[in-house]
Amino acid sequence: ELEDIVWFGTDNEIESLEIHMSLAVPYVFGCQTEETGLFQTQYADGIMGLGMFPTSLIYASYIAGSIPRYSFSMCLTKTNGSLNLGGTALSFHSPALLLKEKKNGYNKELGHHLEPMRYTPLLSDEGLFSIQVTAVYVGNIHITQDKKILSHFQSKKKPTIIDSGTTDVFLPAGSKEAFSDAWTSISTIEYANANRIYTWEEYLNLPDITFVLKDDVYWTITPAHYMEGVVSKKTGEEWIARKEDESKMLHNRIYLDEPDGTVLGSLAMINHDILFDIEGKRIGLARAVC
Repeated sequence: ELEDIVWFGTDNEIESLEIHMSLAVPYVFGCQTEETGLFQTQYADGIMGLGMFPTSLIYASYIAGSIPRYSFSMCLTKTNGSLNLGGTALSFHSPALLLKEKKNGYNKELGHHLEPMRYTPLLSDEGLFSIQVTAVYVGNIHITQDKKILSHFQSKKKPTIIDSGTTDVFLPAGSKEAFSDAWTSISTIEYANANRIYTWEEYLNLPDITFVLKDDVYWTITPAHYMEGVVSKKTGEEWIARKEDESKMLHNRIYLDEPDGTVLGSLAMINHDILFDIEGKRIGLARAVC
């Protein structure tokens, strides 16, 4: 382990040194001494955990007074995003307000919420960010009317968690039959995670997946988020099967093999501003332009 002063910066080195360094805090961290092959293609400098632990950099920043509240938010797209410390930097802009601000030179492409943020309680004040799922819909089909199926999403040993460090979404194996049947009845395509060629019409028929959280917070994942284009090894670009009808090779990134509980990874977070309000013991959620 080492201790040094650490702060969050940007790609602008001068800005990071002159402005952000004022928010530096003393921080103890571990050093990598061995590579085991877990990350085979990702050349990362390290991993920074954001969980509710006294060893996290978020907690260290809060205790040192560098951020005003023990919270942070993440707003992700498929290619980039933002991390805001101490809360969220985004707010809701109604259509009327957007029109008014546009006249005053406001750029609507800047990050903002597309709806008021709603809140669901955290189930714990330490460890991972666990939340309570009260219902799950595949398209308009409610697959958790059976309490036994719903119980797999609410396991006390492993509840539903939000984890930006996981790329995909993992649903409990106990929901596989109900989920697959609903999927097939809507899309007429058998559910699978293998690479498959989809026509544009087939893609348009794929269902949204909606999680209803405690206090009636709705979290919807669209096919644009969970279907990933397969990249050709030859060209390095997404593989198009037939250009004449815009067919593409896609891969479904929602997996139905979690023993219990659910993992909502980063693909579920796309185009949402997620507020991890640890101090307030709640999660905030709003669809957003990130």
